[in-house]
Amino acid sequence: MISKFDLAKALRDQAKIVTDANSYTLVTNGETFEPDINDMHIEEATLFGDDTTKLGNSSSDSQVGIYQLAVHTPKSQNKWVGLDIIDILSTHFARGLQATFNSQTAVIQNHSLSSMQENQTHYIHNLSLKFTVIN
Repeated sequence: MISKFDLAKALRDQAKIVTDANSYTLVTNGETFEPDINDMHIEEATLFGDDTTKLGNSSSDSQVGIYQLAVHTPKSQNKWVGLDIIDILSTHFARGLQATFNSQTAVIQNHSLSSMQENQTHYIHNLSLKFTVIN
C-alpha cells in the first residue's frame, strides 16, 4: 500500500535540500506563514492521484501525482526573478530523480510551468512536477 505521508515527506525532503542550499524559505501547504512583503518564499503542495492496484500476479500498487512548488517573489523586485529560481528547482528535480522515505519512492517524470500570477505583494510562478510511485 502506498503511504501518502511517506511520499509527501520524500518530496519535501528533496525540496528542503535545494531550498536550504540556496537560502530559500520553504512553506508547507496549510502551514501558517505571514511573509514580509520584501521576502521571497516557496510554498509546496503534494497533489495525490488515485492508487491503482496491479492486476494479475503482481502485488504492487502504483500512483501518479503532482508536487507543486509555488515561487513567490516580492513585487519590489523584477517580476522575472522567479524564473531564475524555477530554473534552480527544475535542475534539482530533473526527470528520473528518485525521492525516497521509508522505502516509498517517487520518481519525477516531467515538469511544467504555469503562467505567472500575482497577489497584492508578490509575483507567483508555479512549477508542477509530475511523479510516479510504485510500491
